[in-house]
Amino acid sequence: MFRKQTLIEELNAAISGDPWHGSSLYDLLNNITWQSAIAHPIKNAHSIAELVLHIIAWTEEVTSRLNGTPPGMPQRGDWPDPDVQDETNWQFIMEQLFNANEALVQKLETIPESFLLNTIGSDRDAPLGTGITYEAMLHGLAQHHAYHGGQIALLSKFF
Repeated sequence: MFRKQTLIEELNAAISGDPWHGSSLYDLLNNITWQSAIAHPIKNAHSIAELVLHIIAWTEEVTSRLNGTPPGMPQRGDWPDPDVQDETNWQFIMEQLFNANEALVQKLETIPESFLLNTIGSDRDAPLGTGITYEAMLHGLAQHHAYHGGQIALLSKFF
């Protein structure tokens, strides 16, 4: 139970809790307007909306793997196009972020602790996240959230 509970706490902290590294994604995104979300204040860098959709895509992919789907690129694509044209669109994306994390945590709660030690795929492929255990993948997803959260924090300074 220890591994699973630690992973759940780590993922929840990154999304909406009080992570040691700074603000959660919820806190970072709470005051971002849709106009700020689609802006590109740094040339050739992703927008906040692009980063959020990327986080959603990989959260869904990890959940899919926990459900037994063979590893692959996210169904939405690695960097989905943010079709944000108003506040309603932006709020819908935000809702998807929290729903994707909730679905992941709910699935994680149902799997046996021993499952976390199984290896994903047969060969190591870092961009695809294979050749590692499910436990390592889930820790990596929380790290992925923190990494892109840092980018969002930096971009939000422009607004």
